[in-house]
Amino acid sequence: MIFEFEKVKLYYDYQFNNKEQTVVLLHGWGGNHLSLSPLLVSFQNYNILTLDFFGFGQSDKPLQNFDIYSYSNAVAELLKKLNLNDIILVGHSFGGRISIILSNQLNDIVSKMILIDSAGLKPRNTIKKSLKKMKYKFAKFLVKINVKDKESLEKYGSDDYKKLSNEEKRVFNRVVNEYLEKYLSNIKCSTLIIWGEKDKDTPLYMAKKLNKKIKNSKLYVVKNAGHFAYVEEANLVNKIIKDFLK
Repeated sequence: MIFEFEKVKLYYDYQFNNKEQTVVLLHGWGGNHLSLSPLLVSFQNYNILTLDFFGFGQSDKPLQNFDIYSYSNAVAELLKKLNLNDIILVGHSFGGRISIILSNQLNDIVSKMILIDSAGLKPRNTIKKSLKKMKYKFAKFLVKINVKDKESLEKYGSDDYKKLSNEEKRVFNRVVNEYLEKYLSNIKCSTLIIWGEKDKDTPLYMAKKLNKKIKNSKLYVVKNAGHFAYVEEANLVNKIIKDFLK
């Protein structure tokens, strides 16, 4: 099914199982509406809404002026269109960003939230990261004075970033540079935080900060798992979720 937000098409799938509560599954950057399928076994007693964020799956690419709030507002309007008023948010990585914002925007209809290796917090500025930024800035300077060509900058940035068009890179930069700490203390819903112990994309210290700042939250660390803990240890993660939902 298609929902239009600011004339941009967003693909979604809504499975109505005649239940009161709806689980909203929000995938990570580069994923699609099927990405969180390993978790479906936990949600057999709920209505289920999945979607493709702009730029992924069957949805249109985002407009050049889109930011993190364009994504969250699109989801909020879709929930309104479907007349959903008792939802459980499940967000992985980028989907966690959207979940954090929606838990503030829609605190009257969000009853529970599950954050899995969520993005959205400001990373620590390590020496390694500082050196990398300095190298990138110097490389940009060399391009500006025509010592190097623009293609030399392509080696910088994450794999996700390198795959994007120039227009999408502008959207991506706005998204990742919007930090969400200011929303954490306002989250009222019961929150489950699941994290891979060896997550390098969103390190474990971020999970601990979320757990500290979100009042009604519980943290489970999945040993030896990385950024996709829900795939690497699907059985364990599903058990944790089922216990939480009880």
